[in-house]
Amino acid sequence: MNKRLISMVMALTFALTCSAAGAETIKHERVYVVAGADGNIESLTDNIRLENADKLEEITDATKLTDIENVSGHETFTLDGETLIWQANGNDITYQGTSEEKIAAVPVVKIMLDGAEVTAEELSRKSGHAEIEVSFDTDGETPCVAVVALPLGDGISDVSVENGKVITESGSQVLVGFAVAGVDEKVEMPTVIRAEFEAENADLDWMMTFVTSEPMSAAMDLVKEKLDIEDEFQLDDIRTLLTALRDGTEAPEMEGEAGEIVTKLTEIKTGIGDLNDVAQSLADGAASAKDGADSLSSGLSQITANNDALNQGASAIFDAILSTANEQLASAGLEALGIEVPTLTAENYSETMDALIAATDPETVKASLRPQVEGVVRPQVEARRSEVEAAVTEAVKAQVLEAVLQGAGLDLTAEQYVAAVSAGQVTAEQAQQIEAAVTAQVADESVQAQITAATDEQIEQLVSENTDAAMEENETVTEAVARVTTASEALKALKDQLDQVNTFVTGVSDYTAGVTQAAEGAVTLASGLGDLSDGAKKLHDEGTQTLSDTLETEIKEKAGEALEWLDGDVKEWTDLIENTEDAVENAKGYDLIADGMSGQTVYIIRTDLK
Repeated sequence: MNKRLISMVMALTFALTCSAAGAETIKHERVYVVAGADGNIESLTDNIRLENADKLEEITDATKLTDIENVSGHETFTLDGETLIWQANGNDITYQGTSEEKIAAVPVVKIMLDGAEVTAEELSRKSGHAEIEVSFDTDGETPCVAVVALPLGDGISDVSVENGKVITESGSQVLVGFAVAGVDEKVEMPTVIRAEFEAENADLDWMMTFVTSEPMSAAMDLVKEKLDIEDEFQLDDIRTLLTALRDGTEAPEMEGEAGEIVTKLTEIKTGIGDLNDVAQSLADGAASAKDGADSLSSGLSQITANNDALNQGASAIFDAILSTANEQLASAGLEALGIEVPTLTAENYSETMDALIAATDPETVKASLRPQVEGVVRPQVEARRSEVEAAVTEAVKAQVLEAVLQGAGLDLTAEQYVAAVSAGQVTAEQAQQIEAAVTAQVADESVQAQITAATDEQIEQLVSENTDAAMEENETVTEAVARVTTASEALKALKDQLDQVNTFVTGVSDYTAGVTQAAEGAVTLASGLGDLSDGAKKLHDEGTQTLSDTLETEIKEKAGEALEWLDGDVKEWTDLIENTEDAVENAKGYDLIADGMSGQTVYIIRTDLK
C-alpha cells in the first residue's frame, strides 16, 4: 500500500479521536505494534506526546513503560515508581518506551483455501477459492473501533467483502474494513471483517490496523441523547396506552410521545373512512385513463404501420447515393495509381473510404514511387564504384601510414610525412621500409574487407542522396503527388457526405424502433389501467371494512406484544446501554494516566502475514 493511502486511513482514524479541549495537559498515545497473523505481538513501542497547553515548567505523568527516551528535545525526567516527572520548561514532551501489557485489541488473521486453513506463504504457492477473516483478541475491558487496510497483491480477483470494501489507489487494490471490538454481542455491531476471492499464487504480505476507543465515547453520547427512554418516552404512560389498546378501551389523554400516538391512531381510523371514498374515485379515474390509453394505442398502431415504408425509403436514398459515389470513384483514375477501388455498400463504405484516403496520402505515394526512381539512379552511381573505391583506398592508406609512423617512433601525420620526404628529412631507406609496411598492411584481407565495406557504404549514401534529388525533379513523381493530393481531399469530402446520409438512415431506424416500442407500451399501459380499475373497484366494494376489522385486531395483538417487549427487551437494552456506557467511560489508555490529565490512545498495528 502506498504512503498516500496509509495517510488517508490514518487521517480518518485520528480524526475520529480528535476532541476539543481547554487549557490542560493531554496525553496522546500512539502505540506502534508489530504482530504476527496469529495475534502474537513481536514488538511494541508506545509513543507519547504530552500536550502542555498551560506551558507548565514541570509535568507530572504516570507510566508503566520501560526504556523511556525523550524523542523531541533535551528535557529531562525523574522516575519514582510509576511517577514520571518531566522538566518541561513550557514545552510539549514527546517520549517513547515499551511494555508487555496487553493492548486493547490485536487482529488475528485466518486464511482458508478451498475449505482448508493455510498460511499466507502457502497461499502464494496455490490456487483456488480463498477466504480471509480478521477477528480481534481484546483485553476484555476496552470497547474500541478498528480500521483495517490490507493490500491485495497479484493473483487476487473477484473480491467480495463483508464490513468493508475494496479501494483502487494508484493501480493497486486495498481492502479497507472496520469492526467494533470488545462490545457485547447483543449490540449487533460488526466484530469481524471477512472477504472471499479467487486466488492464483495470491500475494498477501502485510496488513495495517488502527484501533481506538475514542469514537465509542462519542457514539455512546449520541445513544444516550437519542435513546433516553425513561425521560423522553415516559414509559408509565406508554404502558397505560398499550393496556388500553390491548383491551379495546378508550385511551386517556396524555402528553408527549404517548399523546401523539393517541392522536395518530385517531387519524388512522378517520383515514380508513376517507379511503373508501378515494377508492371509488380511483376506480372511476382508472377506467377513464384506460379509455385514453386505448385511443393512444390505436393511434400509435397506425403510425407503426408506416415504419417499413420509412425504413425502405431511407435505405433507397442511401443506396442511390452509394451508386453515385461508386461512379465517382470509378472515374477518379485511382487504378492508374495502383489503388484498387472496391464497390461501396452500406456495410463497408466507412472502412473502404478510410482505406482509400490512407492509400492516397501523398507521402505514401511518394514512398511507393521511390523504388522506381532509385532503379534509375543506382546504375549511374555503381558506374563510379572504381572511383569511389580509389578514394576510400587512399583514405585507408593514409590511416595505415600514420599507424606505421607511430610504430616507427615518428610522430607525424600523413601530410607531414609526405612533406618530410620531399624535404629530404626522411632517408630513402626509411621511406622504402615505411612504404613496404604500408603496402603489406593494405593488402591484408581484413583491411581489404574494410575498404570494400566503406566503399559499399559510400555507394549507398550516394544512391540515397541522388534519389532524393531525383524525386524532387521527377515530373512523374510530382504529377502523381499532385493527383493523389486532389484525390485525397475529394475522398474525404465524399466520406463526410456518406456519413451524413448514414446518420439520417440510422435516425429513421431509431425513430421507427421507438414508435414500435411506444405502441407496445401503450398496449401494456391500457392492460395495466384495466387491472387498476378492477382492483380499485374491489377495494371499494370489499376492502375497507375488512381493513377496519383487521386493524382493530392487529392493534390489540401488537399492543399485547409491545407490553411484553417493554417489560423484557427494552429493559435488557437499557441495561446493555448503561453497561456499555460504563465500559467506555472507564476505558483506559495503554499506559497510565496521571490525575488531572486526559488521554487519547490509538494503536497502529502492522500484521506480518508471512
